[in-house]
Amino acid sequence: MQSSFTGEMPADLSGYEPAGIRRDHVPNGAGFYAIALDSKGRCAWQDGILQDEDPGYDRCQVLEILSEEADGRYLSRCHDKGIGYLFAGRETIDLSLACDKLAHLAGERTLLLEGGGIINRSFLEAGLIDELVLVKALVPEDDSEQGLFGTLDAAALIRDRFELLTEQKVGPETVICRYRKRSF
Repeated sequence: MQSSFTGEMPADLSGYEPAGIRRDHVPNGAGFYAIALDSKGRCAWQDGILQDEDPGYDRCQVLEILSEEADGRYLSRCHDKGIGYLFAGRETIDLSLACDKLAHLAGERTLLLEGGGIINRSFLEAGLIDELVLVKALVPEDDSEQGLFGTLDAAALIRDRFELLTEQKVGPETVICRYRKRSF
């Protein structure tokens, strides 16, 4: 999220006093959320409502998932800019706790995971992926890209942990596959 939406520079916290109370803050009236896993609180959001040319993101409420190590000044900055946040872990983010809080405090029980390989792998290892929708298409290989689950063998993981529900051809060389987590 930081590189895609807020730039690589950390948030400027000068001029902000540390927040006195460290508790979850979910702004009222959000239609849907852009959820950022940002354990230390570094994303430099300019506003609590995401402005993006992609209609899938435009006008959604920003909601940060933080660890307890987030700077109190960052919390004050979030309040000032209308940015929501939830605490989910002492030093690092506990994804199960984050998902529980998202369900209970923000009413979000279904998430669209659009992370890179590291985040996808973390959710997979925490047992939090119930369904996969994969688009298989011929594209040039980019050596700099991480795999679907980081360095793990995605094909083997999908075969071992998920069952194919549907497979739909949508173009001459493109197929959309939908998988469900196997029950063991």
